[in-house]
Parts: sequence; structure tokens; C-alpha cells
Amino acid sequence: MFFTNTPFALRTARRVAEITQNDIAAEIGRSQMYVSRLERGGYARLTPEIAEKIAALVGVPSFILFKGERK
Repeated sequence: MFFTNTPFALRTARRVAEITQNDIAAEIGRSQMYVSRLERGGYARLTPEIAEKIAALVGVPSFILFKGERK
């Protein structure tokens, strides 16, 4: 199972938490461009583990930011 993002939810949560894309990227071991793609709804492979890490960083439950899809 992979996750896809709810458009703009991650960006909003990140900004409210006052965390940069670079901060998230460093914590999850991905590039800033990867985080940017997630925020724009572009293609970026997102595993449940990464979704949970990102959700914890911004302080929002993962189900609000992401939805699971079988691929």
C-alpha cells in the first residue's frame, strides 16, 4: 500500500507548525524536491512509514494529510 496526499493539507500543516520543507526532508531522508512534490500533489512515492513520520513532524494525524491506495 502506498499513500497519496490530500492537496495542500501538508503545506498548510507544515506552515502552521513552522517547519520548512528542508526540515522535513532531512528528518525523513528525502530531498526538499520530494517534499515539494508531495505538497503540490505531484507524483512522489509515499510509504505508510514516511507518511507517519511526516504527520508526526507537523503534529497532525496521518489520515488528515494522506489517504491509502493500493498500487
